[in-house]
Amino acid sequence: MKQIKKSFVKKKTGHTKKAFKELKNPQTIKSLLLISNSSDQSLKKKVEELFSAASVYHLFPREIKEDSTTGFYYSVHKSDFNLTGKLKNDKLSNLEDMKVDLLVDLSSDSELLNYFVSRVQAGLKVGDINSNKVVFYDLLVEFEASDNQNAEIIFHHLNNFTQHAIEQV
Repeated sequence: MKQIKKSFVKKKTGHTKKAFKELKNPQTIKSLLLISNSSDQSLKKKVEELFSAASVYHLFPREIKEDSTTGFYYSVHKSDFNLTGKLKNDKLSNLEDMKVDLLVDLSSDSELLNYFVSRVQAGLKVGDINSNKVVFYDLLVEFEASDNQNAEIIFHHLNNFTQHAIEQV
């Protein structure tokens, strides 16, 4: 049974919603989905400091079946999907349907998180150049040691790209 569910979730991961990609200055980003391996609140706080105008939503995996997240925190567990890989958690369904300006994927390879990386509509999706998920990303960045450092690197790259674009106009 677990293999069947796993194969359906993996199959749905391959279906991406196509959208126009837009490179925005970090100060103009209004919504950001942060995907990471843990519920590290200091990471979310760091991203909120960097992208100060953005509402930051944080998605991470959880070990237990019950979802106790509130506010802009979201957690996913294999029990949130039915046997055919369809989401049965309303909060996560709302996240899947959400449109964000920027999706930042700091997670390692997780089929549950990959599902959201591939399906959430984002103006721009950023991830690690050394990841096996590069097909999901619009912008690839070489990550350093910590998630906080990686968030800073992404911020600086976006800032540099958009500053040069403004200078060109």
